[in-house]
Amino acid sequence: MYQRILVGHVRHVCAYIMKMAELSILSVNIRGLNGPIKQAKFLDYLRRKNIDVALIQESHLRKRHVNRLQNKYYKIAASSSDDTKTKGSIVLLSHKCALTVNKSSKDLSGRISYICTTIRNRKIAFVSVYAPSVYDENFFPCLTNELLSLNDYSLIIGGDMNAVLDLNQDRSGLSHTKAQKHTSDMFRAVVESHNLTDIWRMHNPTSKDYTFFSTRHLTHSRIDYILCSSELKAMFHTIAIEPATLSDHNALITTFHCDMLGERSRRWQFNTSLLQNTTFDAEFIDKLAEFISINTDSVSDPAFVWQATKGFIRDFTTSFAVNLKRKREARIAELEEHCKSLEQSLKTCFSKSTHTLLITSRTELNDLLRRRAEFIMHRVRQNYYFNGCKPSKLLAL
Repeated sequence: MYQRILVGHVRHVCAYIMKMAELSILSVNIRGLNGPIKQAKFLDYLRRKNIDVALIQESHLRKRHVNRLQNKYYKIAASSSDDTKTKGSIVLLSHKCALTVNKSSKDLSGRISYICTTIRNRKIAFVSVYAPSVYDENFFPCLTNELLSLNDYSLIIGGDMNAVLDLNQDRSGLSHTKAQKHTSDMFRAVVESHNLTDIWRMHNPTSKDYTFFSTRHLTHSRIDYILCSSELKAMFHTIAIEPATLSDHNALITTFHCDMLGERSRRWQFNTSLLQNTTFDAEFIDKLAEFISINTDSVSDPAFVWQATKGFIRDFTTSFAVNLKRKREARIAELEEHCKSLEQSLKTCFSKSTHTLLITSRTELNDLLRRRAEFIMHRVRQNYYFNGCKPSKLLAL
């Protein structure tokens, strides 16, 4: 009997581990969840589709009513509501989903909500976005500011953007208004500036499919998206546009393979201690002036020169620091060996000159180790400041 219980428990644990190797993510404009019948239908839909993370737009739920969208299978992780029964953005999590949620936040207009999580030691933010249905020149800049505050996190964004990335591929109509073009341009600028990938288009580079039908204009368009940071795109193997059964928008469902996550590469920071090295200062000024003089007129767009200059600064600084570190470590090893030899000599026969040499070598060694310790302490303080909580992290950066 106990063996059967143990085998059943092991199978359950193994199934759970296999399940957590991937996350099923849904994004949908649900067009209102105030009715209890529709709430029940939607939660049942999530359970039938085995959804782990649901990014919901246009919930129409007021702040005091948001908790109605919870049951024993799903919980509210983040939500943004308007004062009226319009708009509404929600991030819903399955109770079985073992995500470590570091924080959650929202805007004040019912359009953006997100959670910051840790998955296999990687920081990932899940963001739900509901863009205005009419042209608003302020929305996408506000969205950009929100995403900039998540610069330490890789992004997975689900949203009704009320705009298309490609006016030719993502719309069935041949004509478009000036406002539609402006909105499309602003949306594309957000995607490009944050290096985001349209997952559906990545898997369907030449296909045409749509997520919304406008009864007013009698046109189809793909205005619902799941976007991700470029470093995560290899983890999304499938994505599907589901039938529009609960809303006038089609839902998007994708699978995120967590087992493919590796450690995120650390963000490079300039080693400010090098500025105290006169040799570095002289070489850096000369090399940078030479690089700029060669490349200033090489291309028409100065943005390319600026990007190349940043790459040069990083490469030169890293190379100089590596060489400096090798010389320091070699000198430390040499001094340690020299001190060891002098100590053995003193143990055999004391000599004042040998003792003086030992003191001199120890002084130089301790000076090198002290400077190394000061650098380590400086880096620790810098990291605590960089990753710590601030009244305005964007401003502090």
